[in-house]
Amino acid sequence: MASYQSTSANSGLTLQEQLFAAIKQAFPDAEVKKINKDNFLDIYLPSVSKGKGTHLFFNTVKGTIKIGYYTRDDAFIKQVSSRATQQIDAASNGLRIAGNPKFDNKEAAAEAALEFLAAILQDNIVQSQANDAQALDSSSTSLEISQEEMDSFIAEHGVDLFAGALENYLVDDELIVLIIEKEDLIAVLAGTADAGDCIQPLGTLGLNDWTGLAALVGKKEANWAKKEFKEENASGIVLLYCD
Repeated sequence: MASYQSTSANSGLTLQEQLFAAIKQAFPDAEVKKINKDNFLDIYLPSVSKGKGTHLFFNTVKGTIKIGYYTRDDAFIKQVSSRATQQIDAASNGLRIAGNPKFDNKEAAAEAALEFLAAILQDNIVQSQANDAQALDSSSTSLEISQEEMDSFIAEHGVDLFAGALENYLVDDELIVLIIEKEDLIAVLAGTADAGDCIQPLGTLGLNDWTGLAALVGKKEANWAKKEFKEENASGIVLLYCD
């Protein structure tokens, strides 16, 4: 993946460091997830969403800056994008500024990012992940949990629960396929097991080797993944399946 870094003669900081500083000033709880490694600056903002997989991102490729907010919570995406239609668009990987504009300087990008976050936070919108997890835990921690219940929870919060563990497997130019047993998945959802201890590797493929993926998980799943990642320009992909 191409990368772009700019250093200010005045601050001695890279472009990504200056962008993070601007966000940190407005959001003291901001935490860097990734910085100065490639063209993506990822910032975790608990005050926006407590989900560990969520983050504000800046794409600083080819001398321009684009901004988005990564989340897989469909309900959150729909709620925000339907309410702030003039400011925010729904995207395949979360939310983005309406029209997906490009910025050619850090000041404009930082200002736009703060306005973007303000629009997301309007009316004190917060994700209900903690409440949902508590409800799931109280309803059942055994194999009696229904498939519908499990699918619904994973659809809304799966990435947040597994993002940290999956990120450890991410390798440039590779498609990593992982599996988790159903019993272990239920334990992770109920909060009685750690995702990192339950995931096992199934196969390692070249990036965009959809034929190889079909051989591992079936043609239907491979076609879904191919469509899902078609426009994301990912440097590496990690997929997790329940055995």
